Amino acid sequence: MGHPLELLEAHLIQLLVVRVQADIVHGVPQFSLGKSYPGFAPTGPPSMSRAEEIYQRLRSDILNGRLAPGSRLRVEALKGNYGASSGVLREALPRLAGQGLATFAPQQGFRVVTVSPEHLKELTEARVFIETHVVRESVTIGTIGWESDLLGSFFKRILPRGGTMRG
Repeated sequence: MGHPLELLEAHLIQLLVVRVQADIVHGVPQFSLGKSYPGFAPTGPPSMSRAEEIYQRLRSDILNGRLAPGSRLRVEALKGNYGASSGVLREALPRLAGQGLATFAPQQGFRVVTVSPEHLKELTEARVFIETHVVRESVTIGTIGWESDLLGSFFKRILPRGGTMRG
């Protein structure tokens, strides 16, 4: 039997693949680098501008499938849905296009980007590659305390409530 961290790494990679496959069904995958990965904690300014807030909300809604691929991003409709002014939306929409989350066509405006099965496959492969690398790096550079927390969290999830590893 392998080292517990090797088994955990293999299990985490299997869970990652299952999660990515579920993301294909539910929408465009997004990356998540949270506190579970030493050295990769998200940082940012303590407060953000209104345009940044609206941009982040639109981005989240696109990535989580709340704004359907190909749907029009009309400023007038978005004003009501997001409680934002035209100016704030006109600042946020080009950023979405710049990030590849929306497209712009003269006389037609902005639309949520559509994702082909081939593009989604490429995104999924990239995500699996990156997240697998991050898991391996975390296992490599994690401290004893981090390892203990990770193993504790892992066993809490796989054991029945109040269960033990002893047969």
